[in-house]
Amino acid sequence: EDDITDFYGVAPDMGAYEYWLAVEGLQYYADASSVTLYWTIFPDAQYYNVERSTDPLFTTDVVSNFSVDAFYIDDDLEWDTEYFYRVAAYVGYWTDYSNVISVTLEFLGTADGDGIPETYAVHQNYPNPFNPVTTLRYDLPEDGMVNITVYDMMGRVVKALVNDQQSAGYRSTQWNATNDAGSPLSAGMYLYTIQAGDFRQTRKMVLLK
Repeated sequence: EDDITDFYGVAPDMGAYEYWLAVEGLQYYADASSVTLYWTIFPDAQYYNVERSTDPLFTTDVVSNFSVDAFYIDDDLEWDTEYFYRVAAYVGYWTDYSNVISVTLEFLGTADGDGIPETYAVHQNYPNPFNPVTTLRYDLPEDGMVNITVYDMMGRVVKALVNDQQSAGYRSTQWNATNDAGSPLSAGMYLYTIQAGDFRQTRKMVLLK
């Protein structure tokens, strides 16, 4: 072509990029012995490459894992080891990598009572927005009956996640965006309510498709 000023994409050239695209918003949440990574959904991404290394420059000890969703749970980790993560998206070609984050899971022994929260708490689900699985965390300072229910924005019950007696501690449960019949739900905003004894709290979460 005599004139390729309007061209974009991958093609032989003199080494210059026509444009720069990268995955954005890489974040993480550590839960027990695993790490959940999540990032902003990349338009038209077919899948993602999640790279992990103990080298911040990713020149050695690089492990690649692939995900079709904008999150990845890594549970193959060692205690007291610093890991670095970055993500690229495949859209017919590989984008540039995201920002790099570092994660260290520290093993801490606990004295009697240290593993029990002092107050009730309901944490924001992660990832959020999500597709198709998200984790809901909550703190129980004492044993009791726990009920966790998901509602749509019209106030209709779509999923009863938990309804049983639980002991005190730091708890979590997952929701895979299905209703009580096991059918997948449409994208949109949902509410989840946790009730334990006299404690009750509601939060919002967003399901993407």
